[in-house]
Amino acid sequence: MSQLEVGSDGLISATYGNKTVVESGQLAVVNFSNQGGLRNVGSARFAQSSQSGDPIFGVGGQSGFGTIQTGALEGSNVDITQEMTVMIRAQQQFSGSARVLQANSDMVEKLTR
Repeated sequence: MSQLEVGSDGLISATYGNKTVVESGQLAVVNFSNQGGLRNVGSARFAQSSQSGDPIFGVGGQSGFGTIQTGALEGSNVDITQEMTVMIRAQQQFSGSARVLQANSDMVEKLTR
């Protein structure tokens, strides 16, 4: 075997020597009626649960299943600088609220003496 390829439809093709191409199989793609019900098992892996429903099998490129992209690395969908900015703002707002509550408590204490 000199080459192994996976197409966007999940078809696995092996090349033997220079010219002989043999289709070895096809990757299945699975969808669930309630993807939010899948159970997280860690390391970006999920498992079927009673809330997710039964798996719906298909192949890449079929309607509702997307395509398979080989040799690609999925990036994060989180912008760390934006998230840090949001966190700092929330922390400052919490601090300000705590100071207002403390000032209110101090005023009530002075009034009740």
